[in-house]
Amino acid sequence: MKGTYKGLPVFVWILFGLLALSGAVISLGQRETTTRPAADSFAPSGTSAFVSLLEKRGYKVRIDRWQNPRLSAGDLAIAFKAESPGIHISTENESREFFDSLKKSIENGTDVILLPLRSDFEKVSREILTGKPVVSTERGSGAKFEIAMPANSEAADDSDPLAFEDGDSVGLWDTEAGWTLRAGQFGKGRLLQFSDGSFATNRFIDHADDARAALSAVSLLAKPGSTIVFTEAAYGNVETPSLLELIGPWALAGWQQLLFLGLIVVATLGTRFGIPDETRPPQRGARELLDAVADTYLRGRQTKAAMDAALYRTDNELRTELRLPRDATLRDRDSQLPPSLQKALYSLHAASEADEKPAPETALRLISAVRRETEAFLQGDH
Repeated sequence: MKGTYKGLPVFVWILFGLLALSGAVISLGQRETTTRPAADSFAPSGTSAFVSLLEKRGYKVRIDRWQNPRLSAGDLAIAFKAESPGIHISTENESREFFDSLKKSIENGTDVILLPLRSDFEKVSREILTGKPVVSTERGSGAKFEIAMPANSEAADDSDPLAFEDGDSVGLWDTEAGWTLRAGQFGKGRLLQFSDGSFATNRFIDHADDARAALSAVSLLAKPGSTIVFTEAAYGNVETPSLLELIGPWALAGWQQLLFLGLIVVATLGTRFGIPDETRPPQRGARELLDAVADTYLRGRQTKAAMDAALYRTDNELRTELRLPRDATLRDRDSQLPPSLQKALYSLHAASEADEKPAPETALRLISAVRRETEAFLQGDH
């Protein structure tokens, strides 16, 4: 029926579409309550804007969600760490395993920026928005940064694997209430730790000097062109690597090549490969031709011609086999032949030279004897 779609009026489907769109808008407009600083997230607590800033500055950004992150000496790792008050997204054991692994990477030459975050993002956001930006002063240069941070940011727990011991760190950015950014050394690598990392999230990266402060901290440890790795297992965003990923990049490349080879094999099944074989028709040799001529003469009762043809053929075969020169005489040839063959050749020669033409039966018998003896000689050990 005209004006309907799948049994329902068109306006009903339009209403359904508007209802779904309204629900999506309402969902997007809701406040984010739980902190999830994923590097590819555009949500308020996500950090995709921070990633974009780094890429525009020329840094190579990579996201790592392994419990034991893949880090190399010279890399700069950025870790958003769950801090109290609030509930840790990852379990205590997983968090401990991750930071133990991260500490080993630092000791081997990886630099790290640690940005603590509280899990109640809505509450932290209210504190920041109702308060004033924290003014931090950089030691040495005197440069100032107005940074969006909650007033009651807490220091790292002493039980943290990356907790600085007394005298092992220095404050780089200070406020009247204490430090905002401090630095320390773990083995070959360096660690920068902020008192709070809310300023690097999507909601606050464009507030005050937040973007400038984030890029300034990164530039302390890495130059443009360096690799920056967002280690998301620090906040519980963990992915279990596949077997191929555990083996290494070469295994994944090898598996892809095997798949490609399999596709080629399947695509070429039943298809001839290479140059096709040429079917050559059998070509008759001089011997077969002379036999045919002799048989033709015999059938035509031309016995002398048949015997001459047989003698000519046999002489060529024997001279070729014995490697005789062209000027060799019949005596030279016959001296190397067995008596039976000499006798057969002599009988055939005598019959062909006789004045009377022999009967076809006689000529055939003599020619057959020469053939038989010649074959025996050519196939035997002489």
